[in-house]
Amino acid sequence: MQRQNVPPINQSNKIRVLDIIRSTDFVSRAELAKKANLSAPTITRIVDSLINSEKVVEEVGIGSSEGGRPPKLVRFSGSDKYVIGIDLGTTHIDGIVANLEAEVRTEMRIPTFVEAGYDEVISRTSLLVRDLVDRSGIPSDQILGIGMAVAGLVDLKRQVVEYSPDFGWRDADIINDLRRNVPFPVVFDNVTRVMSLGELHFGLGQQIDSFVCINVGYGIGAAVIADGKPFFGAHGMSGEFGHIVADPYSDARCLCGNTGCLEAVASGRGISMAAQKRLAAGEKSVLADAFRADPSSITARTVAHAAADGDDCAVDVIKTAGRYLGLGIVNLVNLFDPHAIVIGGGVAQAESLLFSTIRTVVEERSLSRHSREIEIHPATFGAKASVMGAVSLVLDQVLSLQLKAVPTR
Repeated sequence: MQRQNVPPINQSNKIRVLDIIRSTDFVSRAELAKKANLSAPTITRIVDSLINSEKVVEEVGIGSSEGGRPPKLVRFSGSDKYVIGIDLGTTHIDGIVANLEAEVRTEMRIPTFVEAGYDEVISRTSLLVRDLVDRSGIPSDQILGIGMAVAGLVDLKRQVVEYSPDFGWRDADIINDLRRNVPFPVVFDNVTRVMSLGELHFGLGQQIDSFVCINVGYGIGAAVIADGKPFFGAHGMSGEFGHIVADPYSDARCLCGNTGCLEAVASGRGISMAAQKRLAAGEKSVLADAFRADPSSITARTVAHAAADGDDCAVDVIKTAGRYLGLGIVNLVNLFDPHAIVIGGGVAQAESLLFSTIRTVVEERSLSRHSREIEIHPATFGAKASVMGAVSLVLDQVLSLQLKAVPTR
């Protein structure tokens, strides 16, 4: 009897089935066939491949019978596959080792020392990776790769940081420079888009599929998730929300060279500069006494703490930043009509005062009732939003079958 040729598995179908499996606790092959609108033989071949070849799905037991043979249940297999997540910030490099279920095994933080130059930052990042692996005790063959969040314009086609005003880098080839010192695949992207991926895979995205993520830290960025997918733009450089003109009459200078950018008036750097300017003009504040010897060391964090204690100057600085952010968010809401806004980054830790100001502006300025009532949430993982997003970068490659999960031992 002549053997019939088995048709090849369509890659897009396989990715779709894997997405359905990951979105449920466990599911049978029969249920998968219904949800994916595929034949039972096709589902069997796909699931067998995901179990035996890609090794991202596992059988977990037997389900309830509905008259025939009890079905075998499958689920996404991520608890024993690990990723190194790196948030490369201008003051600190944060790193974690976590599995594909977002369970953190180890975390570390070291100073960045940006002033020492690009090569030193790459060297320190490599050292952090090695220390994370050592401390975690995870065998190297169970670590799928390194996901990395970086501030700046990322050219995804050339896989370089085209320009980072925060770091002063141009055409930084992070992947190749890191791979000289670490044995794992490296994938990176703009920090805000990375943060949005973390929300998509592990946070708010599990309930809704269209939202805008805003990162308010030393700089400001935004990332759009539409129908469960990130929006990249024509060249992969979308999201430079911090460089919209927030105040054309402001003399606050942005690191990009322009004045009046949203980043210049509402970022962590903008908040610290605004506070320093007010104190230099003689405004009374507890900050004036605390930082009399070195006003330049005032940070957004210290301003937020003073505001929480009721200092009038600090409260006004935070509210002013919140009003600028609110106006910018109104533009995003009117433009993209998302289900929700997610705000993360260091400045977002001043949540109560900042968020109340933003909500007031959005309610006053939005066009429609839906826009005025839009939900505004803090990032699910708070200060860890960027490193968890970095883990999601690698997860995203696993789910799109661009990166093969290694067999565990």
